Amino acid sequence: MAELQLDLGRRMSCDSAVLVGDWVYIRSDGVADLADASDPTKMPAVGFVSQKQGVDLAFVKSSGLYRRSPESWTPGTELYISETQPGRLRIGTPPTGTVQKAGDVDPDGITVIVNIDLTPEIDVSVVAGGEVIRSYAPGVLLRDVVYLRTDGVVDRASAASPVTIAGRGVVSSIDDPSPGLCKVLLSGDLTGFVGLSIGKTYIAGVAAGSIIAEDDILNPNYPDQTPSSGHVRAEIGEAAAADKLQVGTQRDYDIF
Repeated sequence: MAELQLDLGRRMSCDSAVLVGDWVYIRSDGVADLADASDPTKMPAVGFVSQKQGVDLAFVKSSGLYRRSPESWTPGTELYISETQPGRLRIGTPPTGTVQKAGDVDPDGITVIVNIDLTPEIDVSVVAGGEVIRSYAPGVLLRDVVYLRTDGVVDRASAASPVTIAGRGVVSSIDDPSPGLCKVLLSGDLTGFVGLSIGKTYIAGVAAGSIIAEDDILNPNYPDQTPSSGHVRAEIGEAAAADKLQVGTQRDYDIF
């Protein structure tokens, strides 16, 4: 479970090998561990460790300023999660694996302005239009919000479970291009919805695979914003029409 602690970041359990300054992902058991762009089961990164509390508790930030002595870079350089050094950053996009930007180097050459992309593109079967092809779990339906499990299969995401939210997308077609596979839209327009309110932002709901308007706070499907609830407020997209959702590439993500 994670909780917000002022500007230190989210307090969560971590692997004992994780150090201050490491970039981490959330394992299926909810524990923060070293992110590795070469292994899709260890991505996406959700932020960096700003402070540790003992050996197995860490504060993780996904925004702000990052420094790790004695590292230095060329001002203005874009930094990404490394595919060769787990928990570290690299200059430019990795040649293989998951492409996830972490931030930009400040003019001082040692500070990184963190602007982490929480919906990175995983290097498997990318098709046109911001979609990827995945095997899907039983129960996954068209227009469900999904995440990538550690076995490489997509399953329905829930705002009640942070490990199901990072790297989320929306199912745009089922049994396409062949039975057992689906296309997942990471960015772009998806039609077929009913009753969306034009201009409103939609977030992941508590019910698996669902979305809900971000201002519909009295709905029982709305994530619990009580501190330490463990629920997530994760933006999915904006309604362009009553039946059309614009799935966004840059989306807010907060763990309560």
